[in-house]
Amino acid sequence: MHPMRRTDREVADKGEQQEILDRCEICRIGLCADGEVYIVPLNFGYEFVDTDLVLYFHSATQGRKLDMVEKNPHVCFEMDCEHQLFAKNDSGDGCSYSFEYASVIGYGTVRFISGLAGKKRALEHIMKHQTGRGGFTYGDKAVENICVFELRVESMDGKRCSRG
Repeated sequence: MHPMRRTDREVADKGEQQEILDRCEICRIGLCADGEVYIVPLNFGYEFVDTDLVLYFHSATQGRKLDMVEKNPHVCFEMDCEHQLFAKNDSGDGCSYSFEYASVIGYGTVRFISGLAGKKRALEHIMKHQTGRGGFTYGDKAVENICVFELRVESMDGKRCSRG
């Protein structure tokens, strides 16, 4: 792990990192296999198991991302939110602009979830995060025909830039 260069922007508090997770809608997963790198944006949900963060995703049952995960389940992920361009001063100089944001970047290992109960539980976390509510139903046939996987987060850093 590389140390953060801009420590003034570091978000080290786990509660603040979770607040960033709560505001993000998309998680980008970086995959690497056979000398190829691939980044894919995904809807997600999450929960803490004990103190470990677990991210949940769903997809079709075949494709490039799944092929790469099967070859190398170790991935990098990134999420960001709170985007806003702002001028640091009124000079009119394009270099005087900056960008507000909050982000988390981390590493972990992907594991495929099998069985209807495990898949439905993960889907409920995804739907709760994406809609703000739970209690959905999931048809067995539909759930059997999708891939559901989790990313067990091994490390994560947060970063924020804001006016002021």
